[in-house]
Amino acid sequence: MRTSGAPLKIKIDLTKNENELILLPLKKKRILHPYSDSDECNANIIVYSLEEIFAEKIRSLFQRTRPRDLYDVWKLKDMVKMDTVINILPDKFRIKNVHPNLKSLKEREDYYKVAWQRSLVHQINPLPKFEKVWNDVLEFLEELF
Repeated sequence: MRTSGAPLKIKIDLTKNENELILLPLKKKRILHPYSDSDECNANIIVYSLEEIFAEKIRSLFQRTRPRDLYDVWKLKDMVKMDTVINILPDKFRIKNVHPNLKSLKEREDYYKVAWQRSLVHQINPLPKFEKVWNDVLEFLEELF
């Protein structure tokens, strides 16, 4: 039980099947959190695989401009089975009618840079330098496409 501050919130994102096609099997995972009362939270939930999430994050970089997507691609790129991602990535782009345009992504660098600190500092500690993340992700995407 929380004794101070705002009530604990859990955000759940519900998506209709026709709006998002899940291409890989879902997984059952235990909820993890760093709080000392973790014995009280002993629940499993159904989640996307990291490869599914990663493929969606890559698509999102070309679909919208959110620093969180850039950070997530940077953080996850060495944690996933890349061959699995490469197999589903074309379908992720096709389903949302998004085209991977590196030139267009590069043109949004200033927006990402300005929004980087403001958008992520309260979520990620320590927040990596924007330039490091930007350059690493661009290098990765240039090799991928």
